[in-house]
Amino acid sequence: MVNNYGVKNKNSRTYRKREKLFSGDILIKDEAIKIINSKSKLPEREWYILEGNTFPDIFIKTEDSIFIGEAKRTEKDITTKTRWLGQRDQLIRHIDSLLDQSKPIYSFYILEKKEFLKGLYKEKMEFYKKKEYFELNLKHRSNSSIDRAFNSFIGYAFWDDIAINFGINFPDKINN
Repeated sequence: MVNNYGVKNKNSRTYRKREKLFSGDILIKDEAIKIINSKSKLPEREWYILEGNTFPDIFIKTEDSIFIGEAKRTEKDITTKTRWLGQRDQLIRHIDSLLDQSKPIYSFYILEKKEFLKGLYKEKMEFYKKKEYFELNLKHRSNSSIDRAFNSFIGYAFWDDIAINFGINFPDKINN
């Protein structure tokens, strides 16, 4: 069974260090930051690496803004958890990776079918209107960072609408 710290063995070095990290131990936090800042390439797994890399479907960086999005074509639901944290929304995780950038962040979904907004997707899209949802996903961030993440969400669009509005023919599009 995996515990809250993303490890199986409670006697491991990783468990002990993460337990201290999550309890707010300043020395362990400083140690983690020092290690992260000293490495040119971070390992995939280590006690101070809580999640792997995040891979958004859409990433556009302009002179004055960053746009980050998730495309949902066949998935029946949005991804809302990682191994180490039961409440860790995929899109908010992408936003989190950009919060240290100075440019405004705009986050969104592109959905395959309008039918997606029936059921789970409609319910889940409502979460992005609640600051509490961002707080649950960004427990490690300051209030100002959480506000910034919360204000980044601009909504969703549909592939068909993008194709029509911009005159794009998506050759691998799923027909409704």
